[in-house]
Formats: sequence, structure tokens, C-alpha cells
Amino acid sequence: MPVVGPPCQCTTPHPNFLIIAILLFVVAFTGCGGSQYAPTPSCSATAFDNQTNGGATESQLQALWQQAQQELATQPIALNPVTVQMQGGTLQIIAPDSRANGVQPNCIAVISIPDLTVAELQAENPGVALQHNTGWEFENIILARLGYDTSGR
Repeated sequence: MPVVGPPCQCTTPHPNFLIIAILLFVVAFTGCGGSQYAPTPSCSATAFDNQTNGGATESQLQALWQQAQQELATQPIALNPVTVQMQGGTLQIIAPDSRANGVQPNCIAVISIPDLTVAELQAENPGVALQHNTGWEFENIILARLGYDTSGR
């Protein structure tokens, strides 16, 4: 299953999800370098380097990308929810940015990483309501390409 999540619903994401999302964001950018996850020759600027081993189709990844673009272009954007969750502070929210609609994947490597089960997540976080946020990694990539500091996401 590809590691992508739904857009932010303007709620504080689950702490473990955020840590996983940050790690996957780093993996996605590392995957575009000269590592074993280097882009395949068939990848184009408007496509993905789909290394999910059948976990997601190109059209599914494109739909998730477009969802992330739409969320960023039409809804307020929280730039530091992870920082606020882990260290406290004030949530920095900016206005939607319509430029997100023009950002293309440019051969982003998408790699399958097994998720924790709901039971595993709940055992690690008793009493915390779990949230499912697909698209978060794609949002971070789009924001970074637009020049925003995503280190707090």
C-alpha cells in the first residue's frame, strides 16, 4: 500500500502518524537522488516514479496528488502542526495558495512501506482518537516546491 494520506482536516494529526509522515517525506526526497530508489527511465516530469510494487496505480497516485493540490489551493494551510503537537507553541496558519494547482510531481519516487495496524497504533496511544490523513506527504512536497518551510509539518 502506498504511503500517502488524506489532506489535513484542520485537526491535529495523530503524533505517530506525523512522525511516520515526516520519515516518508524524507524517504520520498531521498528516493529522487542517486540511491537504489533513483527514478526509472520511463518517469516523466508530470508523472511519478511508482515503486509501490503494484500497491498503487499511476492514476491513483495522480488522484491523490490532485487532491493535495486542491486542498492547498482552497483551504487554510497549517505550517507547523507537528512542532505545536510535540513542542507546544502557536499554530501558524496561512491562506490557501492557488499556485499549488500548478505544481507537478516531476518524477517523485513513491515507495511502499507497510503501515502499522490500527491495533498497534492504538496500543501505542491508548485513549487517543486515531485519525487517517491521506495526502499529507504530497502536500508537504508541493509546499516545499512553493518555497514554504515544511519542517514543522
